[in-house]
Amino acid sequence: MYHYKLGNLLILSKEKILELQAAKDCSSGTKIEFIPKPPKRIASDLHATRNLLQTKKSPNNKPWLKIYKNTDGVFSFDFVGSEDFIFIPNQNTIVSHLSGFLDPSSINHLLLDHVIPYISSIFHELVIHASSISVNDKAFIFSGPSGAGKSSLATAFVNLGCNLVTDDFAILDDKENVIPSYPCLRLWPDSISHAKALKIESSSLVSSEKTKQKLRLSESSHFETKPKKMAALFLIENSIESNDSIINPIQSQQQLLKLLSNTFSLEKEHHYKQFRFLSKLSKQSKLYSLNYNLKRFSPKDMAQLILDRQQEIPL
Repeated sequence: MYHYKLGNLLILSKEKILELQAAKDCSSGTKIEFIPKPPKRIASDLHATRNLLQTKKSPNNKPWLKIYKNTDGVFSFDFVGSEDFIFIPNQNTIVSHLSGFLDPSSINHLLLDHVIPYISSIFHELVIHASSISVNDKAFIFSGPSGAGKSSLATAFVNLGCNLVTDDFAILDDKENVIPSYPCLRLWPDSISHAKALKIESSSLVSSEKTKQKLRLSESSHFETKPKKMAALFLIENSIESNDSIINPIQSQQQLLKLLSNTFSLEKEHHYKQFRFLSKLSKQSKLYSLNYNLKRFSPKDMAQLILDRQQEIPL
């Protein structure tokens, strides 16, 4: 049995998870097991009693993830056309029903970057689709929809001497600390060149479409291993057509709801909890919108601009 730490969760796995570091404290946590797909009778019994909680769709409006909950409180994550995962809360257990369609790296991506963040919303104040880097021992978070440039921006910051705190998702505790995830960046092919200067230990394709590549960074040189206090959370909107870059405090309900749409939450109670947390951060002037022309400003340009304008952001 392998033992790993991801956020505040201890993961016990019968299979080795190459992306994670071995845990030193093994006193408690969520247990991960990988098992073959169960017999049809068992699967049908489970599916017959479950209710659909939410459906996630791609930009072309095709469902790619459906999340259910059955009458026994068991959550199931059905990735359309690939793998199924089940979370049993009263046993702190995740079961993966492997279909055999995906390679181990892609299976780990679904587990670490989707299933775990959703489950983490039960135990943490905020879990949001975002990348985070550390600046002057504080964390900056960049959230936005897929393709907004979160990972490219994080890569640019690391190239400028900052450390990565997390990529793909950010977990915050009740003290507004950003909890490190694992030392990897997931980049589109046209952004890989930005990471050439970094110390990369390994790389792999990680999605069923084989579009993004996951780069494992050297933990000793590019990655934060301890929680960092959040200084600011940026919503990347990139909606302007001018030649300017604009950073403004988030004050409107509409922008707050945009941020909320980027969060991971299983049920309404988790959704409401995260909305209250974001509202508190807004009142503390810690939420900002980030607009810039992608054709005019490179990720490096924006990273440098934000570093230059740190004094305008309350730390």
